Amino acid sequence: MSGETEGVVSHHGRKLRHVRRILVVKPSSMGDVVHTFKAVQLLSENYPKAVFDWLIVNDLSGVLDYSPVAIAEKIIFPRRDLGRITTFLPAFFGLLRDLRYHHYDLVVDFQGLLRSALFARMTRCHHVLGFADPREKAARKFYTRCGEISESAVHSIDRNMDLARTYCVDMDLKAPYHVPSNQHNAKLAQRKLEHRHLENRKLLISVFPGARWASKTFPVELFIKLICDIHERYPEAAFLLMGSLHENKAGSQILKQTGKYVHSLIGATKIGEMVELLRRSALVIGNDSGPMHFAAALNVPGIAFFGATDPAKTGPVSEAIEVFERTDLPCLHCLKRECSEAAELCHKLPYEEVLASALKKLESGHAAEAAE
Repeated sequence: MSGETEGVVSHHGRKLRHVRRILVVKPSSMGDVVHTFKAVQLLSENYPKAVFDWLIVNDLSGVLDYSPVAIAEKIIFPRRDLGRITTFLPAFFGLLRDLRYHHYDLVVDFQGLLRSALFARMTRCHHVLGFADPREKAARKFYTRCGEISESAVHSIDRNMDLARTYCVDMDLKAPYHVPSNQHNAKLAQRKLEHRHLENRKLLISVFPGARWASKTFPVELFIKLICDIHERYPEAAFLLMGSLHENKAGSQILKQTGKYVHSLIGATKIGEMVELLRRSALVIGNDSGPMHFAAALNVPGIAFFGATDPAKTGPVSEAIEVFERTDLPCLHCLKRECSEAAELCHKLPYEEVLASALKKLESGHAAEAAE
C-alpha cells in the first residue's frame, strides 16, 4: 500500500474535483473531537456541496450534534466489540460494511493511529489523507497523501487545520466558527434545572471534578474549598456538579462538605444536556477534560487545572478560560496517566490566585450583565 502513497505535501494545498462525500475519522476523545470542528468547517467551506459523515465511538456520538457542519451519518466505531474475541468478527465486518456503504471522495484521518488509518483506507477511497507525523508511524502506510504540518502549528486545533489545508484552496475560515445550539437538548437541560428549582437562577457555576486520567484529576479538596469560598462571596450562586458515573465518589465528597447550593448531576446528563447547561453557566471549573474544551468553544468563562498534559498543545483555546499549572517542575507535562507524586507536585496550585481568578470572572460577568 505504501507504494501508492503520493508523498508528503506542504500545508499549501490543492483542491480536489467533484467531491460529493467526505468521511471524517476522529473516533475519540471528546476534547479531540471538539478540536477537529474548525478543520471540518474549513473543509466544508472549500467543498460546500459535499456531504459529511463521521467515524466515532458510540459514547461520543452526541458531540457531533454540535459540529458547525451538519453530519449526515454517524458511523459508530465499535471499540469494545472489536476488543473481544467473541464479538470481533461481526463487529469488524459490520464496520467494514458501513465504511463502504457510501463511495467517499475524500477520507481524512485526524486521529493518526494505526487502526484509524487502517479503517480509513478500508473505505477504498482514492484520497485518504493523514498526518505526515502521525501518533503511530505505521499509520502512514495506509494514507494516499500525507499532510505536512507547519512548525507554527503547535496546538491540536492548528495541526488539524493544517491537515485540512492539504486539500483546500481557501486556507482560513470565511464564516466565524461557532458551536450551534440544539433546541431539543436545551429543553432537556431546562427540565433538569426545573426539577431542582433552578430554572430562574441567574448565577450557575458548572463544576467538573473528574478527568479520564488519574494524573489529570486534581484533589477533590481543591474543588470543595473553591465552591465554599465562592459561595461565601456569591450566596445566590448554584453549583452544578457534572461528569460521568466514575466521578460519583468525588461528587459525594463534595456534597457532604458543602451545602444545598450544590446540586449533583453526575451521571445524569447526556452530552447535549451538558453542553446546554454549560452555555447557561457564568463560570466553569474543571480539570483537563472534554467539557472544558466545550466551554472554550462556547466562550464560557472558566478556570482549568493542568499538570500532566500541555495546554499549549491540547489546552482550552479561549481568552475567557484561565489555565493554572505549576511552572517550576521539571516533570511538568509528563503525559503519565498515573503518578504517585502528583499530589505533592503538579496538583499543588497557588490557591489564592485560583480563587481570585474565579471571583474576577464572576465580577466581570455581573458588570457586563448590569451594563446590558
